[in-house]
Amino acid sequence: MNGKVTRQNSIKTKLVLVFLLPVVLMIILGIISFNQSSTSMTETYEKNALMTLNMMGTYLDLGFQTVEGKGIQLNTNEIIKKYYSADDTEKNHSSVEQYKNVQNMVSSVVLNDNIISNIYILTDSKAGVSAHSSLSPGLYTEYMNSEEGKMFVESNQKYMWTGYHPHLDEVLKIDSADYGATLNYYLYNNNNKKVGLIVLDINSSFIDEVLEKVDFGQQSIVGLVTQDGREILKGSNTEDFSIKETEFGKQLINGTLSEENGVSYVTYNNQKYLFVHQPVSKGAMYLWTLIPEQMIISQSSKMLKITVSFVIMASLIGMIVVGFMVRDISKAIYQMNNVTSSAAEGNLRQEIKLKRKDEFYLLGKGISYMISSMRKLIGGMKEESQEVAEAAAKVDASTTKLHSATMKITEVVNNISGITQNQADDAKSCLIKMSELSEQIKVVSGKAENITEVTQRVQGDIEYGMTSMNVLSENANHTAIISKEIIEHIQVLEEKTNLIHEIVSTINQIAKQTTLLSLNASIEAARAGQAGTGFMIVASEIGELAKESQTAASKIQEILNGISQQTKDTVISAKKSEEIVAIEHRSLDEAHKVFGSIKIEINLLSKYLEELMLSVGQMHSAKEDTLGAVQNITEIAEHTVENTEILNITNERQREVVEELYLAVEKLRITSDCLEESVSVFKTV
Repeated sequence: MNGKVTRQNSIKTKLVLVFLLPVVLMIILGIISFNQSSTSMTETYEKNALMTLNMMGTYLDLGFQTVEGKGIQLNTNEIIKKYYSADDTEKNHSSVEQYKNVQNMVSSVVLNDNIISNIYILTDSKAGVSAHSSLSPGLYTEYMNSEEGKMFVESNQKYMWTGYHPHLDEVLKIDSADYGATLNYYLYNNNNKKVGLIVLDINSSFIDEVLEKVDFGQQSIVGLVTQDGREILKGSNTEDFSIKETEFGKQLINGTLSEENGVSYVTYNNQKYLFVHQPVSKGAMYLWTLIPEQMIISQSSKMLKITVSFVIMASLIGMIVVGFMVRDISKAIYQMNNVTSSAAEGNLRQEIKLKRKDEFYLLGKGISYMISSMRKLIGGMKEESQEVAEAAAKVDASTTKLHSATMKITEVVNNISGITQNQADDAKSCLIKMSELSEQIKVVSGKAENITEVTQRVQGDIEYGMTSMNVLSENANHTAIISKEIIEHIQVLEEKTNLIHEIVSTINQIAKQTTLLSLNASIEAARAGQAGTGFMIVASEIGELAKESQTAASKIQEILNGISQQTKDTVISAKKSEEIVAIEHRSLDEAHKVFGSIKIEINLLSKYLEELMLSVGQMHSAKEDTLGAVQNITEIAEHTVENTEILNITNERQREVVEELYLAVEKLRITSDCLEESVSVFKTV
């Protein structure tokens, strides 16, 4: 009680620490405010920079679109088309006048447009035109064979934006600083054939004015870069800077930057920059700017310094105030500690008197009232200690009865737990069997589906077979018809053969008559003597002719006999073929009927399989319901087991509580005896 308070446990230290807590929170608030303001200012600056760059890009796009429109106007102008479409090679008054008109038109366009610095029309067959002079023929082919011309051809476009035209600069002695960009257009004649090139140079002052109108702050750079690497830069520190030499600049020109919104942060010379870019003329050029990140967050840094200064000042003032408060509080605490220490030793006859008007005055008054109440309490406790001892004895008896009843409840709960556990095990076993039945149903369903597929294929084969049988039946009918026709033709042939037999018979008769006539003629010629010699020769020749006719008739007769025999054999074969075709036709009809019967049986089988599949589906549905029910039973049984275990645990705890209560009653009896001894120590009078 007479010990000293260490410095780390003193109220002074604690008040200082408590006071420092809001100071730390203020510092954290300042850091968070700095970060949020820095982020907000950065996002706002990024949006404003992107918006400004978009406006610049839009302005440049409008100017470049105007130039594109001028190129289209020149390409479609009737005066230019007429001059470069004419095929006259000699200069005459008309062609000179047309050339002057073209020259005047080009000069007028350049004078009336502050964006275009010069226009060049390059051709091969005729003199070219510029705003300030005439150009020699043949420049078109030379230009198209140059690097910039080849790049234009490879682009497969009607027009192309570039930053330079070095070949034209060398030929025409043009200073590249006189123009900022250039637009190339093909020149077409009236037949829509390429006959030249229109080159429009952009005034560099137009681009410079746009870039100079925007100020993104100190050490920032704004510029325009073309696909062929021309750079136009404005801002500070641009002498040694080239965006096409940087990694992010190469990605910008190659079109491989991953940022879609045109805003990103890059590092250049170990310093972080905000990089904002905007495509111009559909990606032919890029407008961009580099802004130092430090310049963006400079205002937030000032706010951070001001916040830190105010926090330090508040901390110093607070430390001084806390010192005075702690000294005053310590004085009152030490006075109250002396009184409470005496009361703890048994002296309850003292009071605390403080000349204060704050909470410590109320605390001292409360402690005095507490000591006074303790005097009354100690006096009453002496009387009540005996009654506490009697009540402890009664509680002891009741606790013994409660402990016995709790043991019986524990025994019953253990029996219920065993029965419930068996029920849960049976439910799990049933669930496993139902799962096995489910797998068998799935197997049956799969087999039924396979049979259905086979039945469908068999039905297709039967239909194909019936179709083939129909085709065979039709072919058999055609064969029978053809056999009948063959028989009819053979019969006609037989009739014709019979006619030929008659003709051969007639020929034989004529030959016989001719032989007789020849013989008679020979006799008569012999009678005539020398005068009948010629007639004899004729008669002899006629006789020979008659013999040959008989011989030929005999051969024809033999051939006709062979044809007749072959015809009879053919008729017999045709009739046999007709009978065979008839038999085949009947067989096909019977096969068709058999296939029809098979088709009917297969359809019935398919119908039965559909009913089987429906039954399997119903079994599957019933199985799912049964599985759900068994699952629910299992869950209920498990839940019952869990509840039984919880009940068992609760009952065990109740038993333990009863035992603890029994021990507590015993301690209460001992404590009441000690209390009586302790109360006698205090001095209340």
